[in-house]
Amino acid sequence: MKRTGKQPPQSRTSRPKVVKRFATERDLVRAYVRSLPRSNADYRVVHTELESENGIADVVTVRMRKDWARSSGLAKIAPQWAFALRVLPYRKVFTTIAFSELTGASRSTAISVLRTFEAAGFCTRKQQPNCWTKIRQPIPVASQIIAIEAKLSDWRRALMQAYRYLDFATQSWVLIDAANSGPAFRNIAEFKRLNVGLAVIGPETRVRKLFAPSKQEPKSPIRHWGVLSLIGRRTL
Repeated sequence: MKRTGKQPPQSRTSRPKVVKRFATERDLVRAYVRSLPRSNADYRVVHTELESENGIADVVTVRMRKDWARSSGLAKIAPQWAFALRVLPYRKVFTTIAFSELTGASRSTAISVLRTFEAAGFCTRKQQPNCWTKIRQPIPVASQIIAIEAKLSDWRRALMQAYRYLDFATQSWVLIDAANSGPAFRNIAEFKRLNVGLAVIGPETRVRKLFAPSKQEPKSPIRHWGVLSLIGRRTL
């Protein structure tokens, strides 16, 4: 019997869509750095792999203060002593012993550190033995510090590390390869709970922010000033 009418179309097997991924975390970081706007002079990439007391941040960007050039003296201070300089009494006489007790340093270390403060123009020695005065306040180079931890897929590890950066940063983010971002997105409540941002990027896609955290004061003034010193050293 002869069949009439149209035959159903032949089914065609479509090729699965190839999702491009980053080969290494370094490629991921480079793609992010290239995506940063160049027109805003207030922002600049300080460095990739900025080593701090809280670990090595993959990228740190900062909003520079308008008077940041006046902060050159801070770059001459070792990061571990930047906060001690900040909290010294201004325009008041203090002794080497008082500084030693304030910082927990030995007397010989206290003298050595105070000499670096003097050489940087922050302190001066008085005529009385072992007496000093702070004659200039250190100025931070940045008003905002944003730290980014990049991972190809391990969002839990990235989140914990990014959370540590809140000791010194005003914002902290996790950056994940977009091809592997599903698990992180499904757990976005954890990012919100810790106030850590989540963003994704692919080899052929732009940065997409899935959660933007609120800005906050750094949790540790000591580590915040230490990173300010590092930023000064790498910027000036």
